[in-house]
Amino acid sequence: MGNLRYRPEIGWLLQGAMLIFVVTVLIGIANGTKIFGTLDRNVLLTHVHAGTLGWITLGVAAACLWIFGGSSPRSANEGMVRGLSIALAAAVPLYIVAFWSGNFVARAVLSIPVLAAIVFLLGWLIVEARRIGFGRLTVPQLAAIAGLMSLVIGSTLGVYAQFAFATGEQFNPMNVIGGHVTAQVIGFLLLLGMGLIEYRHRPDAPPASWAGRIQVGLLFFGALAIAAGFVLGQAQAAGGAILLEIPALVIFIVRVGWSAARSSWMRVGSARHVAAAVPFLVFNVGSIIYLILALFVLNIYKDFTEVPMSVAVTLDHALFVGVMTNLNFALLIDLTADRRAVLPWADGVIFWGLNVGVAAFIIVLLANITFFERFTAPVMGLAILLALVTFTLRLWTRPSPARVPAAA
Repeated sequence: MGNLRYRPEIGWLLQGAMLIFVVTVLIGIANGTKIFGTLDRNVLLTHVHAGTLGWITLGVAAACLWIFGGSSPRSANEGMVRGLSIALAAAVPLYIVAFWSGNFVARAVLSIPVLAAIVFLLGWLIVEARRIGFGRLTVPQLAAIAGLMSLVIGSTLGVYAQFAFATGEQFNPMNVIGGHVTAQVIGFLLLLGMGLIEYRHRPDAPPASWAGRIQVGLLFFGALAIAAGFVLGQAQAAGGAILLEIPALVIFIVRVGWSAARSSWMRVGSARHVAAAVPFLVFNVGSIIYLILALFVLNIYKDFTEVPMSVAVTLDHALFVGVMTNLNFALLIDLTADRRAVLPWADGVIFWGLNVGVAAFIIVLLANITFFERFTAPVMGLAILLALVTFTLRLWTRPSPARVPAAA
């Protein structure tokens, strides 16, 4: 993988993402084992944002550079990509520190550089899309653009909320934060999750078919409608818009999901991480559909305050860990495929520890036997920490001519 157009920047972003993810994992282990008792809200917000912004968003930025840059030669005037990568890697940790501090003013001020960097990344993707030709874009490329658009919308709502908290402005947090979360999760993460599964499974895919375009369109406009429903205080609209996610999921499973999930789970490499991401994604989408219908159609819950916290936590971990962490690990495996296999025994421990750990964590929470969370959280967390050490060592190892790049 040494001929990647933006290999240095991809490596920087992934290295920064791994460093920040250590914070997420350590807090997660502490929260799951209750070794320090119940953690402060600011610490839990740090846990969430270090994972979503530090680990996932930086990882997605690296994947976008890979998807759009490919192995084409660099131009002389590509300093913008380097500057953008540095800006993202610098702005995100500062914002996470602001969450740890609990200072609303710091959160508001430091949210601006992060939003600006995300907007510039989206702008770069659109410029590259024009260079390639919008009609020749693949489904992963379309998903990346649509996903970053959702991320910009959700992040803008998040920045507004931070300034409202900092200035004492009266607003309805349920509406704004509901729109923020749905744009980030149902829009950004599901679009990128499906797109990256397809890219890692079919890296040489042709331009998007009509089915692929419909899949991306349904996900994007469905998420946009759901987010708008929350922001405008018309949460019932989300109940109708969620129906757009159903055909999108079916199209994805038929086009890519079923084939990707059938890859060998016993063969070392990136393919099995991509395969494992598929059932977690299907579980997440199915659970979101059920939750929205339970709230606004079936009236099982009167409002979000009646939804058990365990439901939200399982949804988050299925997507954040089961899908996006597997995909980031697949990216790291392929990026380091030309390097010496430092700690080769770790690959199996990482894969099974991560996926068995998160699956057990989800089952324990859904079954309401939270005592066993003290055991499942460390299994998941320690597997991730081993992965972060292993991939960091491999990133810093010189390329080995004898190694053959792993299949995507």
